[in-house]
Amino acid sequence: MGADNNSFMYSSITPQQALGLRLGGYFAMFVGLLTVFGWAGAIQDYYVTEHQWPAASATVYSITERSKEVQPPSIRQHNYQVFWMEFLVILDLPQGQCPGAMVPMTTTEPQCRGEVATPYSRSRTDAIDWAARHPRGSRMTVHYDPQSRRMALGGESVFNIYPWGKIFITALILLGAVLMIGAGRRSSTRPQNPSGIPEIKEE
Repeated sequence: MGADNNSFMYSSITPQQALGLRLGGYFAMFVGLLTVFGWAGAIQDYYVTEHQWPAASATVYSITERSKEVQPPSIRQHNYQVFWMEFLVILDLPQGQCPGAMVPMTTTEPQCRGEVATPYSRSRTDAIDWAARHPRGSRMTVHYDPQSRRMALGGESVFNIYPWGKIFITALILLGAVLMIGAGRRSSTRPQNPSGIPEIKEE
């Protein structure tokens, strides 16, 4: 019975509607693929820092909460706030390898000071969770680029680093595109009589 209902639903779509479904599906797929560029770069950067940059152990000296207002490229979208944490850390590195500055922090001797920031998040709670996982005085892993002297958090779970919200939106768009294209193709293969009314087989 369910299969008959589905067959009638697809066969009730006109060829013009089927074509519209397919074209709409292809357009949605194009948009979905474009959204990949919004998060693929972040994943690539994380991979580079984790696998190509040297790593050092560090001690969290202080934590600062930051936020800023972001203006989307489209005027139809409203501005929104993003939040992140900045960690001032003391790296276990000698002066010749220090990507930051050598200054006395907890001792009278110069120590390697650096700053690392968490990924941006629209949720202030998510930003605060970073501080809860890495409280003052705790140990963390820091990756650094000897050439640019950039530093990044290391040893973190992909669940905390990857922009899962953007990835989920891309997945939804692509899923909708596949469903639209599939529905358009199935309905276009249904036989119709010359009057344009779909044929319904009687059993």
